[in-house]
Amino acid sequence: MHYSRREREIRLVSGRAVFTVAHGDMRPFEVFAGQVKVRDIGTQFDVRHRADGVAIAVHDGKVEVPGTASPAPVALRRGQRIGYAPDGAAGPVQVVDIDSYSAWREGKLVFQARPLREVLEELGRYQPASLTVTAPKVLDTQVSGVFPIGDLSQAMQTIAATLPVRIARTGESTWRIDPR
Repeated sequence: MHYSRREREIRLVSGRAVFTVAHGDMRPFEVFAGQVKVRDIGTQFDVRHRADGVAIAVHDGKVEVPGTASPAPVALRRGQRIGYAPDGAAGPVQVVDIDSYSAWREGKLVFQARPLREVLEELGRYQPASLTVTAPKVLDTQVSGVFPIGDLSQAMQTIAATLPVRIARTGESTWRIDPR
């Protein structure tokens, strides 16, 4: 974090953070995550920095981010998201349900037609577990639902009850996933 009379800068090394920026301060507020610089224009926004890239979503107001095809910045508004590869290459601007996208702040993860692989990776960010998957193809199964961040056992039970998979707990934090 660097605050001076001229600027306010945050460097997000990894993880996810939400920033609520007060209006009326003349100093720019900027967040750096990997190769991406987000410049606030009086708003609330979410920055996620992982090994596979950076994602920014706007909860309220707008921010400026690097564009996809030109050096001019792109303005993201409420309910918009953009992702960047680790090298800083931008993907397309997407529309997101910001309430679902930010549900992690209230202990929930919301998925709409996401591959089981992605759901398990996201759950694993909050509760480490070791998984053995006997048929990797099941990881492509689409999942929609709301899962608690703090209760991996409940999330696994819900997945097993709604998808064509069997999930067995094989240890304190180990699981085996088999096709049904």
